[in-house]
Amino acid sequence: MRITLIGPGRAGLSIAYAAKKAGHEIVTVVARRPDAARNGARKLDAVASVLDRQLAPSDLWIVATRDDAIASVAETLAERLGEGTDSPKTAIHLSGLSSIETLAPLREFGVLIGSVHPLQTMPNPEVGHVRLHGAWFGITADPGSYDNLAAFVQSLGGRPFVIADEAKPTYHAAAAAAANFTLVNMVVAQDLLDAVDVPIKVLGPLMEAIVANAVEIGPRAALTGPVARGDVDTVAAQILAVAEHAPAMLGIFVSNVASLARIAGRWDQFADLVDEHTS
Repeated sequence: MRITLIGPGRAGLSIAYAAKKAGHEIVTVVARRPDAARNGARKLDAVASVLDRQLAPSDLWIVATRDDAIASVAETLAERLGEGTDSPKTAIHLSGLSSIETLAPLREFGVLIGSVHPLQTMPNPEVGHVRLHGAWFGITADPGSYDNLAAFVQSLGGRPFVIADEAKPTYHAAAAAAANFTLVNMVVAQDLLDAVDVPIKVLGPLMEAIVANAVEIGPRAALTGPVARGDVDTVAAQILAVAEHAPAMLGIFVSNVASLARIAGRWDQFADLVDEHTS
């Protein structure tokens, strides 16, 4: 498949690296700034271009910009189509939040639109394209285009699934809770371990087992620990330790105790303790 990448950032280049490795051809790399386009194109043996120029023919356009730029980029690309650029068969963006309707101006030129959201962290393209193998990809697509997009994802080593357009904000919030909020608690853990000279790597097997349990049996069933079993005295001692060794994290820790107590059905046992440290 011939691909044009619009937006050579971390996500876009990760997808492009994986696509090139899978045998697809990256024809053009497009950016607002010529230097960004050249840098991305050089890494992919592609032609560099900018949005105000006509584009070489390709089968798939990947719009890998920030969410707030997708609609304006789509309008600019529609202008290029109106001026004679060959229409791709399909155009997608990579956002897990934004509607595919942000690409609607391209439909007027017979382009099928959709989105392909990789459920994976991509800190840089070199690491990101490797991590895409085995990752799940949420696909939202015009009728008739899902199968082709699913095949593309599978060619990258990914696992496709359908996400309805109207469900994307809820789905994206779930992804943020699982990925970003987990790191908040890891920062709390690191500050506490640093205070007692214990390396954070010791938590690795525990974290891996927790995630495996949550995925296998469900997060509620996987709950363990003193809050889940109603051990108020142990949690009170933990809170005092946090107050002493990582006071900046006390609010987060107590908030997590409150959330866990509610989820575990233990709120009546922990309400007074939580109130004591939030008043």
